Amino acid sequence: MRLEHTPHYGTFPPLVEIDYHQDLIMNGYRYYDTHQYDVLYPFGYGLSYADIVYKAITWDINPANKDAVVTLSITLKNTSAIGAHETPQVYLGTAIDTLIKPVKELKGFEKVFLAAKEEKTIRIALPLEAFETYDESQQRFVVYNGTYSVHVGRHSRDIHDTRKLVISDQTDYQPRITFDYPVKFLKLYAKEWFDHIEKHYRPLRWHETEAPIWRILERYQQHKNISDAKMTELISNIKAALKS
Repeated sequence: MRLEHTPHYGTFPPLVEIDYHQDLIMNGYRYYDTHQYDVLYPFGYGLSYADIVYKAITWDINPANKDAVVTLSITLKNTSAIGAHETPQVYLGTAIDTLIKPVKELKGFEKVFLAAKEEKTIRIALPLEAFETYDESQQRFVVYNGTYSVHVGRHSRDIHDTRKLVISDQTDYQPRITFDYPVKFLKLYAKEWFDHIEKHYRPLRWHETEAPIWRILERYQQHKNISDAKMTELISNIKAALKS
């Protein structure tokens, strides 16, 4: 992995004001896992002197049960001569077109101690609220209808089992492309203005198309000395194109 693979490459040293609040969903492990970049220590990774085996994983999936849409029973076996802790982790992925989400996010875990040679079964449940996404237009968390994948494993890169489920009795997602979306969505839904930026600014590098639209516009204005009036006009034109 190279420096340009990091999520904020191109903003340090800070040529523009840094705002960490506008793209937090694609920072940290969410960013590296989504882009499949190799890291030395994946999220949730931990060393142990013991060998803990995941003997069995059983699933109970019931989208109608708001308290436990998914319930996992995980049987662990410590095959070593010493006691140790293990922390099974449950991740959730969302597959809804144009909805910007990481490939998976941690939604549940359980830390358990197993004595030497001991076997235990633990239970982890995901309620409906674990499937929520913040909807800016409604200014509240909602659950979108669609296909979700649930993963259980030792850490974010060591997944032992996966199941998919469909939620269909909640809120239909309506694409609302905002300036928090990656620039690649501008290319998809308002290509005229993506081409405008590349023509009058410069061709964008691959990693820049993953940056939020607002960030590229800020760089464009600063480096080309675009007046506030011209930038306001450009932003209005882009917003109009995204709504059409």
